[in-house]
Amino acid sequence: MRGGYLSWVVPQTSEGFQMVWFNTAKPVFRSLGVLSGKMTGSLRATIDRLTPTPLETTTLAPKSPLLAAARDAFGEVDDSSIARAEFLRKQIEEVKKAR
Repeated sequence: MRGGYLSWVVPQTSEGFQMVWFNTAKPVFRSLGVLSGKMTGSLRATIDRLTPTPLETTTLAPKSPLLAAARDAFGEVDDSSIARAEFLRKQIEEVKKAR
């Protein structure tokens, strides 16, 4: 899929692969190697850490509008994630009290 990546793991070998299609005419297929020794956190977090994105591979001026928009988006995601986590913690506590 243009503008993104698709990752998969071969269960028998624990080797990860990707089809990456950011700034190229055609998708690029690559091996991530055996993931078992590279895992930090979840599988998703590990894949994200091993996947260069266009913002990481492109040199942007510090005051670039694109870079500023990316920073803002990350901030919004953080705020949303924190609020969702707090909501779920409260729900868990209510369920525990009801027992």
